[in-house]
Amino acid sequence: AVLLPLSGDLARAGQNIQRGILAALYANQQNMSPPQVHFIDVGADGLSPSAAYQRAIADGAGEVIGPLSKAAVRELLNNIRISTPAIVLNRVDDAPRRRNAYQFGLAPEDDAEAAARLAYQRGHRRLVTLSSTSDWGKRVSARFAQQFEALGGEILEHSTYAQDQEDMRVPIRALFNLDASTARFERLKDITNQRFSFEPRRRRDMDAAFVAAFHEPARLVVPQMRFHRGIDLPIFATSASYPPGMNTVANEDLEGVMMPAMPWLTNTTSDQLSVSARSLLIEADALAPNAQLNELLALGIDSYRLLGSLALLEQHRHLRLDAATGELYVDETGHVKRDLNAARVTQQGLQRMGEITTTQ
Repeated sequence: AVLLPLSGDLARAGQNIQRGILAALYANQQNMSPPQVHFIDVGADGLSPSAAYQRAIADGAGEVIGPLSKAAVRELLNNIRISTPAIVLNRVDDAPRRRNAYQFGLAPEDDAEAAARLAYQRGHRRLVTLSSTSDWGKRVSARFAQQFEALGGEILEHSTYAQDQEDMRVPIRALFNLDASTARFERLKDITNQRFSFEPRRRRDMDAAFVAAFHEPARLVVPQMRFHRGIDLPIFATSASYPPGMNTVANEDLEGVMMPAMPWLTNTTSDQLSVSARSLLIEADALAPNAQLNELLALGIDSYRLLGSLALLEQHRHLRLDAATGELYVDETGHVKRDLNAARVTQQGLQRMGEITTTQ
């Protein structure tokens, strides 16, 4: 049984996860006994998550996928004894740990941690960070800093920009200490009363920068960082900074930026089920014109991929399941975690660079 919001504000997201699950189901037709899948709406016009779970069990479901939103996951885990295994599709840290409940979502904090490991893996030890003032920006930049410092790195400075801000000069100049460089020049000019040729220099103690931004502001931030004396500065981000589809101008704006990426985004998974499901989706013209929705298709494929595998992954935590959203494994808290690829933006798009190691 699959509990998804198929009506209301989250209907589009729920429908894309549904497409992913169905694509995986049809791609697995060589299985002599594929599971029967029953969808239950937990959106505005549907059942509550608890009532939907109880309906699924009453109807004989052997496993449950969903619900999706944090509120729905919290409601389910707070109110229902999970007797039949459930793969909930979000991360809720303040919900009680339930036996048979596995949290599997595309949490931005996971991408931030992977970006920190990638930066450290590439040999960078002293970084500056820039993020929006939004809750998302605060969470992502904080998790990046926490992971990077845990590895042994140092965050030298953090700066922010407003969500609707287009001119990034002030936060970038503050981040790079360019204003301090200009101030030193002005003091020297006042003391000597002479004219000098002057070119501001960015701070010399930083190895790289991390940008927490969605793709539209990222396309403003990165070129302005390059302009303000950051032409040779390595820049790291999360996959939220990369726009959907093939976009030549965006590739030019973001060229060189490094980020963690799920195999789905670089089309590099070796999992045959994911490859076949992707082909079916392309044929059906189901790939949505939004990066987040593309990722939700992969989330649907992998939630189906996990059916029947959870007990084995939980028992043998060293095992990894090659899948669309990454190499999946179950940790000691019952969370389904993902090892991601390292990728770089090029003129041809997002290109895989290799693996992101999970150890120091």
